[in-house]
Amino acid sequence: MTRAQTRLMPGGQVKLSMYYEYGAIETCKNVVAGTVKNAIAVIQPPGHHAKSDEAMGFCFLNNIAIAARGLTEGWKTSVLARELAQGIGDSEYVATF
Repeated sequence: MTRAQTRLMPGGQVKLSMYYEYGAIETCKNVVAGTVKNAIAVIQPPGHHAKSDEAMGFCFLNNIAIAARGLTEGWKTSVLARELAQGIGDSEYVATF
């Protein structure tokens, strides 16, 4: 997490966001490993506007991109975004894969 993101996040939000990220990564890993058939990680804010070096659109961390990045360590990974307007940060993160 960058200084800019930490500076913008209120008090316990940094720690809380780290729990969200861990949950998103573990959810994805369990689906890919076949431990569960399917799953959903309900996380707010969704993070799709957050860029790698700055928070945007009320999003501090890009949950989907970070979880996908966690999966690249050991599994072949594809990202399918199902939303009408692609988030600013999603394009930036996915381009780095």
